[in-house]
Amino acid sequence: QKSIDLPNDGCRGQIEVTDGSTQYSTIGATTDGPDEAACRFSSYSGIGSDIWYRYAATCDGNLTVDLCNSNYDTKLAVYDGCQQCPVSSPPLECNDDFATCGLRAYVTVPAVLGHCYTIRIGGYRGVQGTGTMRVSCDVIPPPSGACCDNGNCFATLTETDCEGQNGAWFPEGDCPSFACPVTPPPNDACTDCARVLTGVPYNGR
Repeated sequence: QKSIDLPNDGCRGQIEVTDGSTQYSTIGATTDGPDEAACRFSSYSGIGSDIWYRYAATCDGNLTVDLCNSNYDTKLAVYDGCQQCPVSSPPLECNDDFATCGLRAYVTVPAVLGHCYTIRIGGYRGVQGTGTMRVSCDVIPPPSGACCDNGNCFATLTETDCEGQNGAWFPEGDCPSFACPVTPPPNDACTDCARVLTGVPYNGR
């Protein structure tokens, strides 16, 4: 029987959250979601005493759900979509004990702007407690690289910005240390030999 004190005790009772901090409690919660093979930690694949949230991504980038500020041994899963209950297994990501959070959970998954994700918070072997969930969406900056012109490395830019300055972009480089390749002369290969005439000056390499 679902807890009357926790409206999001079941998947269909998801509460909407956005970026920022949300206080939560799993005290009195039942377990609504399935065991997840992808969430098997220390021989336990369940996410016991779970509560549910939904989140619409505010960016194209990485969605992070952080339970580090909690007072019990948490488990956490993030699922793709918000319409299906029971949820469609497996989750995008699941965590029990995060390296820098002790027994608390923390996950990061790729996010698409406007897409909805289901967040499931529970405890290891059903343990219950309270805490703060912090949700954030971080834009992934485009890669930068060396921008070259006439053999000179003049800036470290994104590909779009480099091409906008008529440069050649090299994603593995940083200016000024990157050694830009020098464009060979047009007659570098025998098949492209330049024709010269007796008595006529030739300006070239």
